[in-house]
Amino acid sequence: MKNKSSLSPSGLLSELSLHIRGDKKTGKSMLFHRMTANEFSQDYNPTAVSQTKVISWSPVDNSSEKISITLTDVVNPSPRVISSGLPNGMLVLYDPRDINSVNYAFELINHTPETVPVALLTNFQDLITTDVHPKLRIHINRVFQVHSSMKTNLGLAEIAKWIELVRKTQKLNVYKSLYDQSVREINRLNEVFTYNPSGISQSLSTPESHDDNGFWSEDEEPVQKKKQHQKKKPIKPKEPTELYIVPKIVQEKPKTNEDDDTFMNDLVEAAFVAKTPAGKDEFDSDDEKTVKKPKSRGKKHHKSKKHPIDQQEAQVKTMPGYDSI
Repeated sequence: MKNKSSLSPSGLLSELSLHIRGDKKTGKSMLFHRMTANEFSQDYNPTAVSQTKVISWSPVDNSSEKISITLTDVVNPSPRVISSGLPNGMLVLYDPRDINSVNYAFELINHTPETVPVALLTNFQDLITTDVHPKLRIHINRVFQVHSSMKTNLGLAEIAKWIELVRKTQKLNVYKSLYDQSVREINRLNEVFTYNPSGISQSLSTPESHDDNGFWSEDEEPVQKKKQHQKKKPIKPKEPTELYIVPKIVQEKPKTNEDDDTFMNDLVEAAFVAKTPAGKDEFDSDDEKTVKKPKSRGKKHHKSKKHPIDQQEAQVKTMPGYDSI
């Protein structure tokens, strides 16, 4: 079976397929013989199996062009099944004097797709002159009506013109199919060449072993391509973190008035120990050396030692001339 996608439109349009359908004794086999340039025969020989023949046909507007037509006389008692496939056009014959052939034609037209042109042949016009059967008038806008007679060749010229409609319809269907296929291919290529946030790249039917390093330089290599070449580094287990004791930094307190009070108390205490009246100048004269200040003993006081002020009050009480209140 040929792949239509690999064929050109010109190749597809150079061939047609036509099916001749109808109930028994409607003249199908005689139409097949007349279209294949055979003589008319009055004898009736039932066709046991379908028969096919290829004929050549030239369009009316271009006699130099040759179209190959595969003509098939279909033998099928069921009007609902097209066993040999869907043709490009269908010729339906019926005998207006036989209601069974009328019903067969009616069902057959109902089950034929709209994309397939249908020619309805009211046959035996050499024996009876009549129009389309009333039951078939419902399909008057669906079919091409032909009054035919195989004995007199009535309607064969009209069928030759009708084949041009089949060819134009085939051309439309072929280009529609090619258009739909092109749209699908364009959508697929757009998915390949546009940004894909999922990071999943699609193949362009290129072998995986194909080396294109000669095309992409190291600086111009796409980010997506670099990601494909990068190897994942193994994840090492984290080592336990060592704990270090940070020494506490003690900030030195600024000097306050309390330190000055402590210094003065020590000074007073030293003065009493030396039996020097409080408030006496610390310098005897300008020539004498400056008396050295006693060292500060800090904020801490010995528990057994009284406060200098309390000691001063005790000395004052023992001085002569002190009267208790």
